Amino acid sequence: MCGITGIVDLKNFVREERDTLIGMTEMLTTSGVADLWFSTFVGFGYKYLDDRGTVQKKINGNMYAIVYSGSLSNKKDTRNKLLEKGHSIPSSSDAETMLTSYIEWREDCLDFLIGNFVFAVWDENKQELFLTTSQGSNKLIYYAFDSHRFLFGTELNAIVKHHKVSLENIKELQLGHSLLFSKDNVKLKN
Repeated sequence: MCGITGIVDLKNFVREERDTLIGMTEMLTTSGVADLWFSTFVGFGYKYLDDRGTVQKKINGNMYAIVYSGSLSNKKDTRNKLLEKGHSIPSSSDAETMLTSYIEWREDCLDFLIGNFVFAVWDENKQELFLTTSQGSNKLIYYAFDSHRFLFGTELNAIVKHHKVSLENIKELQLGHSLLFSKDNVKLKN
């Protein structure tokens, strides 16, 4: 599996923290190429060996983006269900299948997805982040937040690299759990 990390800051342009996100991404010990993706209030970092782990889609005027690590065991079945519902999935990547699943079923997409994965989806219109790890994942995901900023990463060192977080404020998302971060709200779901 590859490594992922990210910053959501609902009050500041995340591109201004580009160097910080680069540092967080470089702290991921996974081998591979580092890549970044930005929108106004969110930035994703990703270290990968072969398949890109960031995908964005625009549906009905709304932009969604995913940063993903892992493997989707039932990709073919999931893709077929989504195609039957009228979705277009041009690439064969797990990440695009998972993002389209989230767009269709929101948090309930986890009822359909089987595999070993962690991912985060940004919903631009709602200004919210969905973060999850599968029950079968071999990667943990850590996070820290305050009223307007949310940080996450598959490695503790990635979050500690951010200058506005202390070790005692970092939490671990349990396997098979997810959370939704929006303005002044973090909602855990198992």
